[in-house]
Amino acid sequence: MPRGTGAWGVPPWRAEARPHLEPPPAHCDVAVVGAGLTGLAAARALAEGGARVAVLDAGRIGGGASGHTGGLALEGTHVGALPGMERCLERLAARTRALGIDCSLEESGCLELAHREPGTAPAKALHWSDDGRVLVPVGEEPGGVLDPGRLVSGLARAAREAGASLHERAAVAPLPLAGDALTIDSTRGRVRTSAVVVAANAWAPALVPLAPEPVAALTVALCTAPLASEALTDLGLPPPRTFYTVDLPYLWGRSTRDGRFLVGGGLVPASSAELRRPPAGAVDARLDALARRVRALHAGLSEAVFTARWAGPLSLLRGRPPFLGRHPADPRVLVAGGYTGHGVAASLVAGEWLARAILDDEPLPDWGAFG
Repeated sequence: MPRGTGAWGVPPWRAEARPHLEPPPAHCDVAVVGAGLTGLAAARALAEGGARVAVLDAGRIGGGASGHTGGLALEGTHVGALPGMERCLERLAARTRALGIDCSLEESGCLELAHREPGTAPAKALHWSDDGRVLVPVGEEPGGVLDPGRLVSGLARAAREAGASLHERAAVAPLPLAGDALTIDSTRGRVRTSAVVVAANAWAPALVPLAPEPVAALTVALCTAPLASEALTDLGLPPPRTFYTVDLPYLWGRSTRDGRFLVGGGLVPASSAELRRPPAGAVDARLDALARRVRALHAGLSEAVFTARWAGPLSLLRGRPPFLGRHPADPRVLVAGGYTGHGVAASLVAGEWLARAILDDEPLPDWGAFG
């Protein structure tokens, strides 16, 4: 990630990995920029394949989108199924089992909801009121829930056990492309490498030029204290059920096994450089608006107490697939990102695909190219 750190609140989970503050090595085979799900998945696979790998992150492991997600794991990508990105949930489950990562993954499906005018909603409406309209189930897609903190921590452990070195508080400067030597300058030292994986997602445009450039934003989320069992029943969303709206205003969320209701919606636009320090009050204003919206959603939520409020960075590529390819200005630099909210399962697949491209020269997909 680029220089600078910051915080947007703490979700009800976080990576439980000890700090990795030692300076990075002066030389490595592959440098991975970004210690989120994509970067850690790539680092583990690369190190297991025999490469000397150093992972650098401006903040803490999982301190960006990976640790500030709501824990919803959706199938495929935000533009649907793509060649090579099939069965992402199945592959996520298989990989976590193989690595002994207990991230409480449950595949429960995800409800697609749409807003309808009062009086026109069918009986299957949830009796939720949002934006003066009711929410109606209109479909369902594969999906599930997991604990993002445990997943990030487990991948970090697996990467280190495979031989990768992890380096926090190592902010990386913009990468020089197409030079004779591939050199990374960070706040914890300079690294010479043969290849770079840029897995910084919303911060990627601050490191390498991207076209089209993703739109960066923060999305906000809230989590309630455990609700009374009758309130949770009346809500009509038995745990671990997940949902999102297919129209605007956007809303997503889920219930949890311990009776909490977690919900998110609303964006705070910001450039990649502004994400760590968004305009004063912008995040709090969005969170306050979301709290009012959630309390008006259902009678059982009218007195909800929120025990966690946070924001998480997004990299949005509207109408086009995520990035997953070699940079056109320097094929030694590989980039993944732009998941547009569908990155929890897809990011592991993408990270391991990048590793195979480096280790075995496996082709990367045409749909993930730049331009």
